[in-house]
Amino acid sequence: MNKTPVAAAIAIALANGSLVVSVPAFAQEAIDRDSQAIEEVVVVGSRIRKDVFTSSAPVDIIDIGEASIQGIANVGELLRRNTTAAGSPQVTSAMHMEDLQDGGLGANTISLRGLGANRTLVLINGRRPGPAGTRGGVSSFDINILPLATIERVEILKDGASSIYGSDAVAGVINIITRKDEGGTVDGFFSQPSDDGGERTRLSASWGKNFDRGYFRVTGDYNKQDELARGDRDYFNCGNQYIFDQTTGERADVIDPRTGNFSCEDLTWGHIWIYDYGATNLPSGPTFDNFLAQFDYDGDLDQYIPGYDPAVGPEDLVLPPGWFPVGHDRQSDGVKNTDHPFEDENSLIPETENTTLYAEGAYELNDKVEVYGEFLLNRRKTYQNDYRQYWAFAVYSGNFDFYDYYAGGSQLSADAGWFGAQFHSPTAITDFADSEVTVDYQRYVAGLRGDFSDTWDWDFSFSYSSSDGDYWDQQIFDDSITDGEWTVGDDSCVGTVSSVRGAPCVDIPWFSEDLMAGIFTPEVAEFLLGTETGNTEYTQWSVDGFVTGEAYELPAGPLSIAAGFHYREDEIDDLPGEQARAGNSWGDSTAGNTKGKDSTKAVFLEVDVPLLSDKTLAQNLTLNASTRYTDVDSYGSDTTWKVGINWQIFESVRIRANQGTSFRTPALFELFLADQTSLGSARSDPCRNWGVNLANGSITQTVADNCAADQSSIGGPAGGFAPDYAGGTISPTVITGGGFGVLEAETSKSETYGIIWQPAFADLSVSIDYFDIKVTNEVDQLNDE
Repeated sequence: MNKTPVAAAIAIALANGSLVVSVPAFAQEAIDRDSQAIEEVVVVGSRIRKDVFTSSAPVDIIDIGEASIQGIANVGELLRRNTTAAGSPQVTSAMHMEDLQDGGLGANTISLRGLGANRTLVLINGRRPGPAGTRGGVSSFDINILPLATIERVEILKDGASSIYGSDAVAGVINIITRKDEGGTVDGFFSQPSDDGGERTRLSASWGKNFDRGYFRVTGDYNKQDELARGDRDYFNCGNQYIFDQTTGERADVIDPRTGNFSCEDLTWGHIWIYDYGATNLPSGPTFDNFLAQFDYDGDLDQYIPGYDPAVGPEDLVLPPGWFPVGHDRQSDGVKNTDHPFEDENSLIPETENTTLYAEGAYELNDKVEVYGEFLLNRRKTYQNDYRQYWAFAVYSGNFDFYDYYAGGSQLSADAGWFGAQFHSPTAITDFADSEVTVDYQRYVAGLRGDFSDTWDWDFSFSYSSSDGDYWDQQIFDDSITDGEWTVGDDSCVGTVSSVRGAPCVDIPWFSEDLMAGIFTPEVAEFLLGTETGNTEYTQWSVDGFVTGEAYELPAGPLSIAAGFHYREDEIDDLPGEQARAGNSWGDSTAGNTKGKDSTKAVFLEVDVPLLSDKTLAQNLTLNASTRYTDVDSYGSDTTWKVGINWQIFESVRIRANQGTSFRTPALFELFLADQTSLGSARSDPCRNWGVNLANGSITQTVADNCAADQSSIGGPAGGFAPDYAGGTISPTVITGGGFGVLEAETSKSETYGIIWQPAFADLSVSIDYFDIKVTNEVDQLNDE
């Protein structure tokens, strides 16, 4: 083959009936530019030296020079533009975190083929780096850690490769190759949107030196993403419903009569939910017995909606002046509080600062042995502004007692203007919900490599990485709220202490219009609000070794072999703050001490067998096969394999095909996570609208059968849930725990087929790839979707 050293390639990935086009740039440092000869190199997906153009594995190689031209600021953004990552849900550091996510606030991971970051293996110079992040869900490599200034190119294997690299290489492998060139560079980048907010700044300096027996390079990088708040952009500060009339196609959103515009629909706030047991003066509308009362903050609600009818009997609802019924029809929906000023301060993109120092080098001890090393320090700090609802449940009107009432009693009395046969759930709002994460990451690599002869090479290395992260949160104390629930309105807690913290109790003025709007007295704020910090440590160390070379000369070329071993230990210790461990964080995540470790031992063998060469319709036909035996303490042992064919029909046309198996042992947090809770959405109920979901294939028949089954014996509904069951109205508490001793490893089988056209008349490479990856025994968790 005689290809130009730098070839722009158009890769067309064909999957699930869709075409996705990307334009990666192919760059091989080992190519001699003068002679145009192709030197064999080790390319991701194999331990055997070969030419990337003749590899049976589907590989994209991205030149980092393209990132600078396109104004790309970080590695994650670069990788997400690749065809293999297109269409996959991604976790980025520019995400607002409403609920828990793996790696915690500010994590930046990459997912290939839509299978998730924990099924995509990331390597640095062919070696596995440890993960980074906070909270118990740390499992994937945080690509915030490595800045663009340290990188020469990125190799992306678009295929499973557990037989070469072990667990996690299910959807593909990303191999980041660092710079080893000589000279110094200073690089700056600044991005200023037309409106303030969301600015990005990067400043990098790098210097390298090559000498007779080795090289070294040192790089420093500072990267900052400024906060983009919701109020920084007009098109974010009012969320619309976007309802359309099916007949006319016109917008049919609820209108806010105060502005004449479509109503803003965000987080509802400042309402008293009223649960009724006998009133005759409540508005009609809802199909269940609860209603919203809203205070007239602007003093003009009576111009748009009617108030409550006068009370006639002792069970009727009586409220203080200024409260109106809302949320019971389209007219009252238009004036419902759903757009608080706190919304404008909310971080759409949190502020993130990354500081990195990276160094690497190598030195030839003699003609046969070279020592090498890598050194990486990174600090990431992410801050998020947030706001939230909070509420008390079942605060009675006056002295109304639900049990006495239904036992024949009818003792009803006024309390601060609220009385009747009702209990209430006041729903307030606060901007005391911010979060901050600081992660310190370090990684060290030391190794020896060399050769036995012109055709045999070896490599032995030791790697160590450590992630130490603090996560700080503003919280609402659960005992400050729940201690007073299911109480009569005029009860006082003064003189008592809270049940968990032992703090002197302060009466919370739940029916105060100020509290509903997010305004606290100092005494209430001290009793209700607080902060705490948790810490997550994750360490990983490994020893790797392999040997590769040409074992035997066959008629079509040399038979090449690679064999090696891998030993690794991982350990996690996540200690949440005191309130989270005590379950005293209202409506927030709570968890215990997630602590555990695991070890992995593996050996692998790979062969590259030339079958035909210089034949009609077979200029080159090569078989590549590999197998790996892995033993994991928490799981047991397994063997994976892979077989690939590379068939060059003509000089310009080549076909490649691969079939193999992969596996993924459960991550440490999936094994040892100490029951972590979060306030989820009622949409996470698998029985919600199960009839429709079964018909469209989004749930299995087994799930549908369980939903329809009689559950009266375990406290569930007799006869099961109806097919149109709408789910609960109150946010459920989602509990996630580890499955040590129960979970098995995921297994998968993959097939990839591709055809490559590289015409001699142009610097062009076109590939069409088909892939099919099937994962069984999937380890997953219930989410909010």
